Amino acid sequence: MTSIAETLERRRNEDSSLIETKGIKETKTGEKLYIYSLSDTSSLHSEIKQAIAREMERVSEGLINSEHILAQFEANTYNLFFALSEQGQMVGYATVFPKEKKGFVYLNKVQVFSKERNKGIATIILRQIMESSSYISLINIVSSPEVKEAMARLYLNLGFQTQDNISFNWESDQ
Repeated sequence: MTSIAETLERRRNEDSSLIETKGIKETKTGEKLYIYSLSDTSSLHSEIKQAIAREMERVSEGLINSEHILAQFEANTYNLFFALSEQGQMVGYATVFPKEKKGFVYLNKVQVFSKERNKGIATIILRQIMESSSYISLINIVSSPEVKEAMARLYLNLGFQTQDNISFNWESDQ
């Protein structure tokens, strides 16, 4: 099966204005990550949509199926930020809903493949969203109490504000 990186590279010229390369970042363990963002998912080539949806399903370990993701891509429901390993596999992603005011987003989901956790991948993806936004809001609803606490710590360490450890907001200094 073709890796998502190979699919992106092959279709890059057709969808170059839709796929933004955000850079190369390094995890806590020294691995390189390639960070991308997509803002108009409905206009992507179907091969790219399918490859990304399959990888998102794999990363979520079946919690979200690729058909649901493809339907959301067609509806252009959210913007997507994702990280690829040096081997070309998706290791994490985040979805954000743009708000009416430019630069304001609602963070919907942050997902890191279980075998890749505790390497700083969620932090890298969230920092990229922060660089691209002026205001982020979210509600920390996670089924596992351990994951919920870990995410709350992550948001607070990144400068998010909260009153109740459920709703979080971040605003750029600029």
